[in-house]
Amino acid sequence: MDRYRGSWLKSAPRRATLIAVCVAGIAMTVRAAWPMLSETAILAMSIVCIYGALHVSSATARIVFATIWTTAIVGGGIRLWISMPVPQPWGDFKTFVDGADLLSTNQSPYSAEWTTAFPFPTFFLVRVLSMAGHFTFNTSAWLFFGLSVSALGLSYILVRGIMRREPSRFHVDSPVALIQAGLVLHSATLLGLFYGQTSILAGALLITAIWCWRCWENRWSPHAAAICLNLAWMIKPYLLMAAGFFLVKWLCEPKPIPLSGRSEAAIGKLI
Repeated sequence: MDRYRGSWLKSAPRRATLIAVCVAGIAMTVRAAWPMLSETAILAMSIVCIYGALHVSSATARIVFATIWTTAIVGGGIRLWISMPVPQPWGDFKTFVDGADLLSTNQSPYSAEWTTAFPFPTFFLVRVLSMAGHFTFNTSAWLFFGLSVSALGLSYILVRGIMRREPSRFHVDSPVALIQAGLVLHSATLLGLFYGQTSILAGALLITAIWCWRCWENRWSPHAAAICLNLAWMIKPYLLMAAGFFLVKWLCEPKPIPLSGRSEAAIGKLI
């Protein structure tokens, strides 16, 4: 039974991906919102190139596949950035500032237009960056921009460290590094930086939690992982699914559970 539970949990990400694709297909059918031909071509190219970069035996061919994909993705992202009509930059960040200002006067932060972020920790972070409102909006926005770029760099380094610890057919090498670089410079990432969105910070917290779980062998590692997971889903509630994996492990494990090592159940217990 325990072996069955373990195999079921290991296959859960694949099952979740399949379900998500099916739900997306149904949603597009109902709304008649099928992707454009160019989007379909990019998706097909990405599948072929990523598969080739990770699974082809020839090292040269793998680099070629990764280079093609990275060049296309980075080129598209830079082109989108340059060709944008350039509305108010840091537009999403402004909603966080407005909400934080309202919260500081004991008003509902959701009274601000377009405010959708949770009061904690996004609004708290904004108050810290603005020195409780003493800095101007532009100064606070640039500080947030620098924090987001630093989070991207940290995520890149931690993902490299995580992959080195995972059993795989190939070592962490140039093709994988190129794919990571393409993801960092993806148009969605660049737009997040432009508008001052919190998705980059949430992703960095999630990656940090995974690194604490897989790479940090210390009695404090489950505590750090649990804190990062909780902060991540508070910023982006859909990341609660990631925390749910550890909660399920905790519920399935026999009790008592020691809070030591890199146990998934220990992290779930702390969450």
